[in-house]
Amino acid sequence: TQFSSQVLPTDWSGNQGVHFEGAVAITFFGALLLHLSIVRMSSKRKVADDAETRRHQAGAIKRAKKQANAGGLDVGQVHYVIAANWFKQWNTFANQTQEGSPPPGPVDNSDILDPSFSKTEPQLRTKLEEHEDYEVITESEWKLFSEWYGGGPAVKRYVIAEGENKDSKRVEVYLMDLVLMPCKKDGVPEESRAKKIFLSKISPLKDLLIKAATIYGFPPLSTRLWNFENPGKATVISDLDRTLSDEQMVYGQTILVEKQRKQGVWPRDSIAGKPASSKKKKAGLFSRIFGTNGAPETESANGAKQLDNDATDRLPLGLCGLRNLGNTCFMNSALQCLSNTEPLRQYFLDGSFRSDINKSNPLGMKGQIAEQFGALLKEMWSGEDTAISPKNFKHTIGKFAPQFEGFNQHDAHELLSFVLDGLHEDLNRVQKKPYVEKKEANGRMDPEVALEAWEGHLKRNRSVIVDLFHVRPLFAPVYP
Repeated sequence: TQFSSQVLPTDWSGNQGVHFEGAVAITFFGALLLHLSIVRMSSKRKVADDAETRRHQAGAIKRAKKQANAGGLDVGQVHYVIAANWFKQWNTFANQTQEGSPPPGPVDNSDILDPSFSKTEPQLRTKLEEHEDYEVITESEWKLFSEWYGGGPAVKRYVIAEGENKDSKRVEVYLMDLVLMPCKKDGVPEESRAKKIFLSKISPLKDLLIKAATIYGFPPLSTRLWNFENPGKATVISDLDRTLSDEQMVYGQTILVEKQRKQGVWPRDSIAGKPASSKKKKAGLFSRIFGTNGAPETESANGAKQLDNDATDRLPLGLCGLRNLGNTCFMNSALQCLSNTEPLRQYFLDGSFRSDINKSNPLGMKGQIAEQFGALLKEMWSGEDTAISPKNFKHTIGKFAPQFEGFNQHDAHELLSFVLDGLHEDLNRVQKKPYVEKKEANGRMDPEVALEAWEGHLKRNRSVIVDLFHVRPLFAPVYP
């Protein structure tokens, strides 16, 4: 047999007459099958690896969270704030809430951080909502996410205690922002060098002093702080063992930083002794619109505008605003409504409420809500200020209702309901509430049932709040 160049004498099995083209085709087909097999095996291995990763991460996070929360919250315990968008991506991947979801990239908190602050001291954007914009996770969870994915930056926060008995604990997501302002050599505030800082509300005031002294290069032992919330009534912060919360500081409050001069002289001591300048100022926009009965403005030695003490007339009574303490417009609007409820206002301004204070009522606030509300109304209706800070009232509310302790936005109606209920219990004339059995209607007429319920209500509740705000049946008698 004559073989052409295209014929091999034998194949790999010893068979003769196999064409070269056929051998090549068989080899290619085999290689293709081998490649597909490898790809398939690799794909299966990847799916298996992804499934194992998901199970491992989901289990590890669940165990870490359970272990950290076993003993509840402890003051000083570390937590972290993480962007909800990234956390949702991880949760979708780990729990496969959407089939085929890929793992998330590095932790990315950029969408919840204020870009005006550095990543070394990250601060959150304002008005963020938990579960919507961010999640709070334990320290153990954060360490796992950092190990698996990296990224950040880390937003570290601590657990604090609030309330009258410090028995309400929460993670302080938003730190308190304060504005530091140094004094010049003559004691006048130097606004151009003002700097914003952030501290926990449970930080001792000595930490604030050390931080302020460090920023401006003042010796801590020769540095003094002033509460400059109201420039006309600035006060020295003396007890440095108290906390920011004890001092009733508010978000955005200005703190004056003063350096002691030679021979132990404090520049602002001489300012405090100076009388206000007698230079008359042209009435401002507020005065031109609402009128101040001709009371001129003067400029005090520390630069604060105030009404001339020599003026005989004051501002129209009640024409007084409430300063916002963070996002507390909800509280201010409710308080203005109560302030302009004439019978209630008169009851507090003439002092009638004092004889009704019930400090023994276990459902009340020991008279503290009533006392602070009365003090607030007196200040609002003194005619001395165009705007005041309701921080004392706010602080008292937070002691008994920790949900209002911070300076975030809340529902105005919820706050109003709490204040009215608190005032009622503080001013309840019933010293010892009797047990009142609730009776069924059993087919009786509505007027009879309503009158019975109203009289039962009055046996336990008799206060100015009941008199003014509780609805009684039209046919019920009016008791003195």
